[in-house]
Amino acid sequence: MIIGATTNLVVPCSEDFDVSLVDSIIFYLQTDVKSIEKVYKDGSDVSFDDTNKQFIVPLYQQDTIDLSKGEPCLCKFMAQINYADKSVGKSKVITFKLETSLGNTIIVDNKPSDSQRTVLNMTL
Repeated sequence: MIIGATTNLVVPCSEDFDVSLVDSIIFYLQTDVKSIEKVYKDGSDVSFDDTNKQFIVPLYQQDTIDLSKGEPCLCKFMAQINYADKSVGKSKVITFKLETSLGNTIIVDNKPSDSQRTVLNMTL
């Protein structure tokens, strides 16, 4: 992933994952510089693709810049699943690299397009 770019992080779900049992999911991104939380719940910008059984976690330009301070770094990612019955599940932690860029001009109202996808090597 390139610092200053937008992307959708794609988090696949297992075949038996039942999103109707979920109250919310907190997706955590963490580097040595900063932590960011993205929450799946009604009205949030994290979405669930029911056809492909996957969560779409958008990252905006400022997210990747804030996580890295503009320098290459490793980013940890995990999810906490909060079920409607008040039980809690956690995913494994995965790590990916944020790569440097020669410049970062912020575009007003930037957002990842549907074609900008980074499929993560994890399953909920």
